[in-house]
Amino acid sequence: MDHMDQGTLPREYRTRAGSGGRVLLWMGLVWAWGCYQSATADRLPPWWRVGLPVLTALFIAFVAYTRPRRFTVLDERGIAVRNVLRVRRLRWAELHDIRAEAWPEKARAFPGTPRVCAYAYLRDGKRIVLPCVDDREVEAVRTEVALIRSVWTGLRGPGWQPDPGAAPDIPG
Repeated sequence: MDHMDQGTLPREYRTRAGSGGRVLLWMGLVWAWGCYQSATADRLPPWWRVGLPVLTALFIAFVAYTRPRRFTVLDERGIAVRNVLRVRRLRWAELHDIRAEAWPEKARAFPGTPRVCAYAYLRDGKRIVLPCVDDREVEAVRTEVALIRSVWTGLRGPGWQPDPGAAPDIPG
């Protein structure tokens, strides 16, 4: 399929059940190791020995709570993106480009990190990751991004023109 029919909208991309298990396992192991190190360190003040494990546990709980709530939703008006803290709506006409790109090599060292992610570029050159549109959640992410681009092309408006000012800020 090389063209996504607008009749297939809305289209949702969400975290697959169980897809973050390895990440949370690794975080838990690092937390346990850190708790042991804090408890056995003689030079650390008592508030640090208790505070660091508690703060780290709260962070892991925050990740476990927010990760499954991320999404990208396409509809006739544009793209709705929910990241960690908020939902952001991007209208089709305000987008400059939509691409699948390799995730930075340094970030891929962490287990469970996607290798390819989808990004929406705004007309001002800002890049926004499209959560759950990556090779961990979508089998053929580059094909899916091509389908999203076809919807964008059809819905961005008849007078849409690329913004020449945005192009220098967008790689590639």
